[in-house]
Amino acid sequence: MAGKLKPLLKNILLLLAACAFFFLCAEIACRLFYDEKVNYTPWIWEKLQEDGAKTFSLTDQDTYVNKDNGLYYLLDSNSLNKQRYARFNYQKTVKKEKTAEEYRVAIIGDSFTGSSGLSPDEKNYTAMLSEALNNAGQKSFNILPFSEGGINTYQELTILKEFLGDIKPDLVVLQYCDNDVEAIKTPYGVNNHNLWIDSRTDPIILDKQIVPALPYLPKSLSKFLLSNSAFWRFFSYKLNIISTYYVDATDTNSSLESLKQMKLLLASKGIPLVVIDFPPAVNEQDYCGYVSGEGGKKLQDEIRKMAVELNFSFLSLCDYVDDIHSLQSSIESNHYHYNTEGHRLAAEALKKEILNITKNEE
Repeated sequence: MAGKLKPLLKNILLLLAACAFFFLCAEIACRLFYDEKVNYTPWIWEKLQEDGAKTFSLTDQDTYVNKDNGLYYLLDSNSLNKQRYARFNYQKTVKKEKTAEEYRVAIIGDSFTGSSGLSPDEKNYTAMLSEALNNAGQKSFNILPFSEGGINTYQELTILKEFLGDIKPDLVVLQYCDNDVEAIKTPYGVNNHNLWIDSRTDPIILDKQIVPALPYLPKSLSKFLLSNSAFWRFFSYKLNIISTYYVDATDTNSSLESLKQMKLLLASKGIPLVVIDFPPAVNEQDYCGYVSGEGGKKLQDEIRKMAVELNFSFLSLCDYVDDIHSLQSSIESNHYHYNTEGHRLAAEALKKEILNITKNEE
């Protein structure tokens, strides 16, 4: 018996040695000859090499992107990274018992809600709204903004579902924008809406790369292999990266359906919904009128119609200003976002609507 085991053990050792030699050669070859930046849009790769995970405003590395909804999740718990999207102390709010006097207003939005276009010392509409409502002296209002630049309505609906049970809002505001009809943005980057780079598995955020998770492995093990091995990154890129050319990056119907689902979800819990539209202030088109492609007045009219049918409030900055271009940010070259006057108008419009809703609730 011992004589038969020796050749078997020898063969196993030779096989292991051959595998180790193969992986060593493959690792050396990948480190020397494989250019990982081909898997990214150039500006994303350059930012990653310069800023690392800070490119995505991450404070830690234990994060991955859910390939189905484009949102950031915690690696250890597979749960949404709620603090990333909360523009307030999420944990403190959740742990704090809600008093009878407190009226919580949750605001979900994109880069407008995240203060893009304003200088650090300028207040955005959520801060202005908080001051205005609390100065009204009717209730103790707690404004809880959630935001992320470039997210669409489906992603905002996903965020709403995640935090709704935690913070128990009395009213929800959705800050809408014309780009809410766009497809979910991939972390690998989009080049002029022509080349779309995506992944078959959830992208894991490493120090200087975004790499698709290895299939069938726990994400923690996958991250370890991908962080330390150029070969496993090469293997995962080749197995999972998808590059496709496409023409249309918008889906208005999906955006409107997500808005409908948001209203139905809130209605089932007796929570009012207010939608406020922030049309882009760019020079190229007047988004308060009819525009080429998706958006503009046509989109606003569709939301107004839905608001009447489903009984939610709809506000648009177009109704509060003669020329949307007058609200252009002075610190942006593309003038997409608003100056402080635009935020003041939004805060005033929301204040009036929210006070009217709370009055009717009494």
